[in-house]
Order: sequence, then structure tokens, then C-alpha cells
Amino acid sequence: MALVLANDPVDAEAIDVWVNGLVGDAPVRFRLDTGAAHCSVPLLESTQKLTVTGVNSGVGLSGIGLDGDQVSVPRLNLGGLVIEDVAATRLVAGSPLPALLGMTALARFRCEFRFSDHQLALDRQTSLDTVDWFELTSHVRTQPMVPVDFDTVSVLACWDTGAGLSVVDVDFAHAHPQLFEPVRAARGVDSSGVEIPSQLCWMAPFQVGGIAIDSSVCVIVDLGRFNTALEQPIPFVLGMPAIVQADWSFDFPQRRWSVRRP
Repeated sequence: MALVLANDPVDAEAIDVWVNGLVGDAPVRFRLDTGAAHCSVPLLESTQKLTVTGVNSGVGLSGIGLDGDQVSVPRLNLGGLVIEDVAATRLVAGSPLPALLGMTALARFRCEFRFSDHQLALDRQTSLDTVDWFELTSHVRTQPMVPVDFDTVSVLACWDTGAGLSVVDVDFAHAHPQLFEPVRAARGVDSSGVEIPSQLCWMAPFQVGGIAIDSSVCVIVDLGRFNTALEQPIPFVLGMPAIVQADWSFDFPQRRWSVRRP
């Protein structure tokens, strides 16, 4: 399945990644978002009559709640692979927010994120191989977490393809100022569409799974309101400018992950 990478229209340093699929028979462009616990789908003829199972209880980085009813999508088609009964948020009419391919779909598979050739492979079979795997830690809302190792400090980060930039909590940045070189103020927009004050910085190189990741841009944001809504606070979100530097495998059913340079 092809991955479409594009610079974000709000902030040119940010990278968005998209996949094309079908909800029923309707074509939908999804933002690939491992930081989203649920998928989300637009209000379409194929989704407006779906049975409502609840309301969205998620929040964006601003701490603002996300609108939309929870539904079960009977059939989601991604590159010929049909996924049945996918829990999703149905966006409200006229919503400017994109559809999201989140963890209620991705967590069923061994996922190969090959950014070197812009491909995503979803495999239901677990093969016997010689890849060096690490045990996968997940956030309580199922998002994958990986250890980020700087020279002087380590932090457990949310591995988030829906983050156009890496996001660092202001308290972590203030505690480790040697890791961040300020560039300018930035226009941060979270998943609820709310703009939040942020500072664009160059982030020091680090390692993940023994693989070196070069310096990349990030934003420093006050995540206090976001984290008060979580049982398990997230001080660090690893975003696309860092993620695209490697190819990644996440075998979600087997709770393991690996990373390699292309």
C-alpha cells in the first residue's frame, strides 16, 4: 500500500503521511496516525446510518475534547485488504479534520512502515525471521511507545505517524535545554483543530533501538492539559521528521517492534 508524504500546509517543516482506502464503496483519504487510539471516518452516505456505540472520549494536545460519535465500520478496504468491524469516530458534518487510520485497524497486524520506498505492508501472519525485535510497550490507549536515547537522558516516547513534528513537553525541554536549539515560534494545530502556542526547535541526535537518528525539528508545547486527561502522561511524541529516517516494523499482535536504516 502506497504512503503519500507531503509537507504540512500550516507549517512547512512538518510532514503528513496519507493512505487511500475505501469505507464501504466510498473512497477516503486517511491520515496514517499511530497516535490515534481510534480510526475516524467522514460523514458519508456509507457512514451516516451506522449504529452509534458511544461518543468520542479523546482529547487533542490542547486538552480540548474531540467531537464525533463512535461507530463500527463494517468494511474498510486498504489496498485490497478488507478489515471488518473497525471501531471508529464518525466526524461531524462539515468537519475540517481528516479521516484517520488509527490503532483500531493497525493494531490487528504486523505493520511494516517502509518510508524508504513509501510503502505500508499489513500482514496478518507472523513469520519466523531473524529480525532483532524489542518488546513493545504501549500507552494505555494502545499507541506504541519506544525508548529515545540521547547522550545524557532517555525518555519513553509515543511513536506517532500522525505527528507532523516531534512534540516535546515544555517541562522536559526546560529540564534538558542542551537538547533543543530554538528556531522560531510555530503555529501548532492539534487533532481537534485547535491552534496552540509552540516553539520550533532543532532537536539533538539520538538513538532508537540502537539506530542513530539525526537532528530534526520539533515543537516545544505545554502538554499539561493534555496529560491531565490521561492515566499515563506522555512527555515526548516522536513525529515524522525523525520517524522517516528509518524503516520500522511493529508486530502488534506479538507485542514487539524493530527498526533499521534503509
